[in-house]
Amino acid sequence: MDIKSTCLPARLPSDRSVVLFARPTSLTFPRTNAALVQLEQQTEQASDDLEVANANVSADMDRWRTHKDQDLMVMFKDLAESQMAFYQATSDAWETAVHTIEAM
Repeated sequence: MDIKSTCLPARLPSDRSVVLFARPTSLTFPRTNAALVQLEQQTEQASDDLEVANANVSADMDRWRTHKDQDLMVMFKDLAESQMAFYQATSDAWETAVHTIEAM
């Protein structure tokens, strides 16, 4: 099938006027217009859902950052306390060693 056969009518109308391209109207495609309206509604709903999802993700990220900061503070505090305990034990061991050596 070539392009000419798809664009031209099979026979000319009685008044010999040829309309090759007609602008579609709502009367021409009523189901298409209903589908477009439904598609627009679905698009608006999807847009609303996207905004809600973005807000939820943003809230989750903020909550995660807050918990991360709190967890890191606790971990570093525990690390500092354990290092202080280790060095205190090391210092006590050296003091004991010094007293033992001096007592000899």
